[in-house]
Amino acid sequence: MNLLAANSYGQALAAAGAFVEPEPLLFWATLAANVLIGLCFLAIPFALFLFVRRNGGLRFKSIFVMFGLFILASGITHWMAVLQIWMPLHRLAAILLALTAAASLATAAALWPLLPQVSRFLDRRMSAEKELGQANRRLNDSLHLLQESERRFRLSFDSAPIGLAAVALDGRFIDANHALCAMLGYSESELLSRTFQDITHPDDLQTDLEHVRTLIEGRGDSYRMEKRYFHKSGYVIRAQLDVAMLRDEHGKPLHFISQIQDITSRKRVEAELRENKRKLEQGFARLMQTNHEITTLSELSGILQACQSVEEVAAPLSTFTPALFPGYSGSMYLLHASRNYLESTVRFGNPDSSEPVFSPDACWALRRGQLHWNGQDGLRCAHIRADSGNRAVVCIPIISQGDIVGIGFLQADKAGDDALQSEDRQHFEQLAGMVADRVGIAVSNIKLRQTLRLQSIRDPLTGLFNRRYLEETLPREIGLAERRGHELSMLMIDVDRFKQFNDVHGHEAGDQALRLIGGQIAKHFRDSDIACRFGGEEFAVVLPGANGSQAAAKAEELRAQVERLQLTVRDEVIGPVTISVGAAQFRPQQRAGDLIGTADRALYRAKNEGRNRVVISAES
Repeated sequence: MNLLAANSYGQALAAAGAFVEPEPLLFWATLAANVLIGLCFLAIPFALFLFVRRNGGLRFKSIFVMFGLFILASGITHWMAVLQIWMPLHRLAAILLALTAAASLATAAALWPLLPQVSRFLDRRMSAEKELGQANRRLNDSLHLLQESERRFRLSFDSAPIGLAAVALDGRFIDANHALCAMLGYSESELLSRTFQDITHPDDLQTDLEHVRTLIEGRGDSYRMEKRYFHKSGYVIRAQLDVAMLRDEHGKPLHFISQIQDITSRKRVEAELRENKRKLEQGFARLMQTNHEITTLSELSGILQACQSVEEVAAPLSTFTPALFPGYSGSMYLLHASRNYLESTVRFGNPDSSEPVFSPDACWALRRGQLHWNGQDGLRCAHIRADSGNRAVVCIPIISQGDIVGIGFLQADKAGDDALQSEDRQHFEQLAGMVADRVGIAVSNIKLRQTLRLQSIRDPLTGLFNRRYLEETLPREIGLAERRGHELSMLMIDVDRFKQFNDVHGHEAGDQALRLIGGQIAKHFRDSDIACRFGGEEFAVVLPGANGSQAAAKAEELRAQVERLQLTVRDEVIGPVTISVGAAQFRPQQRAGDLIGTADRALYRAKNEGRNRVVISAES
């Protein structure tokens, strides 16, 4: 082996013109180096060829090609060096060296002009790489910010105190935060397996779907509504729903973003506030109504207290009662003096459900002495007509000083307006009671005034008017006669020998005599005549529209009737009793006292002429 190496090495050196002593180690090192260099110089052009082929848009391809040829030629020279060890091909080697030199020159010639372009290209490339690096850093920063924003959004989404959800176009829940899950009672996985249609109250679903259709069709970007959801446990949750549509850069709908806020407590508070407001308004209205009623009752009371007769009560009741009981008609019934029947004296509206006259036993309000709704406790008043229809009817007793004097009757104008079912029934009854009380007080006052007036103007023994009443009315009658040009006469009547009658038969007999004579006078004269007991055994009668002769004729008839009276005292007939009468006719410009004096003087003449006679005054 060493011999072969030495021989070959020597031949190689000789071929190269070198005259040195052969060294085997140097030989093998040179051989190995040439082989390795040759292999590398063959591999490099091949790699460049593949690189150029795969990068069709590569700039400066010619440089890569020239470098490839230069390296290939250099590699061939190394292979020729290895080949010449055993085959000295000097001419071929020279040719290959020449080709390698030519390739080197060509590469250098081609490379030199391209250096400025390559330099500029590299500068631009470096600048582009620098800008690309900056862009990458900015992109990384943006990506970091985007990730941070995503993290914050996720944190805000999950930690939001109100419900948030991403909802697909078909209604499926894509994402939901903890607040929404807690609000509806579902876990996240349970909620994501459902659609919003599954948990929406059916009465609100159609409205919600119409809003969704509006967003999908591009006729809106968002909507808000109040709706009801079903909690997992089954009860209803009231919520405020705000929905926005998320679209891509082309405007295509992607999904909905929903914000759901539980407003159950708020709606409950709002309902309570509305109810409180309603109650406050109702209370205010009731207060205004009460104030109106108090004012009306006060005005009615004032007018009723000023009424002088029961007949005068009708007008204010007809005026004020409709304002106190709107929607009702009514009437007032007063108990007749005989206490056998009640008769309607005041009416307002059209109270057609009750008879105009009925007995006290026909009304349960009178029998029980308290307000009574017709049909209450199964008790129906007999004076209520059967054809009254389904209308509320109430009777209120009118009490005066503990004594029932009549009833107030009220009926609803419309059928079905049943006050028995009204929450205002108690107030209605109280108001009706107050009106009845005031009417009772007014009637009581009227009767009291009438009683007092009768006591003040009536003689208690005979029942005729007294002298006070004569003194009040005679001037009025004289004034009427003067204004109208009518005649007027007056009679003065005296019981003959009445003192002697009293002394003989006693005062009881005297009083009975005066009662009989007073009764005869009351029956004998007209209602328009004014018959009075003037004092003691003396009477006076004013006859409007009668002259002296007519008055004297009337007096003569009375005298004859009195003379025929039979007076019985203790089963003993006493009599006869006679009277003397003086008649006088009113003269113009004559005063009341003058007329009385003229008639009185005529009376004295009758007495002086023998009594039991009628004398006409010569002054008439």
